[in-house]
Amino acid sequence: SGITWLSRAIPSCQNMRVLHLGSNGAEDEAINALAPAISSCVKLEHLSLAMNSITGDGTWVLVEDLINCPSITYLDMKGNSLGDDGAAAIADVLAEVKTLEVVDLSNNEIGEEGAVAFAEEFEKPVIQEQLPWRRGLTLLLENNPEIVGASRSRLERAAEDMLN
Repeated sequence: SGITWLSRAIPSCQNMRVLHLGSNGAEDEAINALAPAISSCVKLEHLSLAMNSITGDGTWVLVEDLINCPSITYLDMKGNSLGDDGAAAIADVLAEVKTLEVVDLSNNEIGEEGAVAFAEEFEKPVIQEQLPWRRGLTLLLENNPEIVGASRSRLERAAEDMLN
């Protein structure tokens, strides 16, 4: 795909701050090529992979390399097929990617398990370092209608507790 081809050039763009690759039909295979490439972009602040076909598997690959992006503040993954597994991948890495300010996971087929993954991260006690959600992380989960019932209540309660 075009993103796989582009991934070969990205490491030479170390000063790149914004990368928008939305609506390109990118699937997990493209993310497997892209993720290691973006880890060389130490000034990357804004990454948009919105409206592609990325699943939970591709998300796990991506977040493993986002840890190496010390400037990333905005991750736009809306309109993919991340599901609960992709939500869990992003929740799992939030504490390690301390620069994130906005994560958009709207319209991603996230359900109960994905909501619980975020709630569990938000419920963890702050011990030493300031975690992103303690300083104002914006997490967008719009149009994920499977987040209902007890998991929704738990996520809302965890978010409220963070503010207090």
